[in-house]
Amino acid sequence: MKQPAQQSMSRARKEQEQTMLQSGQFPDDIGLLPDTFILPRNPRERYNWTIRKRWLYTRFWEWIATYQLRFMTRKPRPRLHLSRIPALAQDLHTRTLTAFAAGDLTPIQSNLSQGIFSSLKSRLATREPNTTTSWHLLATLSSPKLVSYKPILLPSSSSDKTAQRDNWNLQAVVRLHTRQSLQNLKKTAKRGAGGKMVEEVAVLGKPEVKEVVEYVVLQKVWRKARVGEWGLWGFADEMTLARLKREDARKMKSAAQGALTG
Repeated sequence: MKQPAQQSMSRARKEQEQTMLQSGQFPDDIGLLPDTFILPRNPRERYNWTIRKRWLYTRFWEWIATYQLRFMTRKPRPRLHLSRIPALAQDLHTRTLTAFAAGDLTPIQSNLSQGIFSSLKSRLATREPNTTTSWHLLATLSSPKLVSYKPILLPSSSSDKTAQRDNWNLQAVVRLHTRQSLQNLKKTAKRGAGGKMVEEVAVLGKPEVKEVVEYVVLQKVWRKARVGEWGLWGFADEMTLARLKREDARKMKSAAQGALTG
């Protein structure tokens, strides 16, 4: 019974966001941009023609949108600095996981989208009392790689053709391949010499060390020709053939329903 309610809330949120966009108001977080496509690493699917063709199609339109952003916005036109994005993604990823492990998101809050900040805050609220974790980046196993750069032009209510190109959402997806460790800790307070309370931290079990491949999504907002800073939006998954078929079926169903109601 809960799943339909979740779908209804998601649909209502999208309708609210669309209404805001059409009226010239722009939410800072409009979700993962449509058709964000991450080529899978699994060779069987990576070289599947259906997936490869769709990936080439999305990359082509990403390039077109990037060209429009770079050369068709009002002057002074933006410098994209694409080569800087992978290192920035790794830095934000490290700072976010370090802050989350320590149980204090304040140092990184201004660099997080509202969605991931709320999600991490909710997870901290369910953490066992007097417990914390210690997270460490042990090694970068391959260089961070930019796998998607997607600008999307937002609707405008302005009749000025130049002003119509002043509002964008940009998302960049960076692949990180790292080795990480996570250690659970428990805090206790004891009264020491002189009656002062002394905090002690006890290690719980062995540290968990694992190799991880993650796709970090950065977001930058562009409002009225003013460029914001890159922040961490969240994480994305590789495309699979099964998921691609589900998404295509959902799009066809939505288009059919739109035709009937239109």
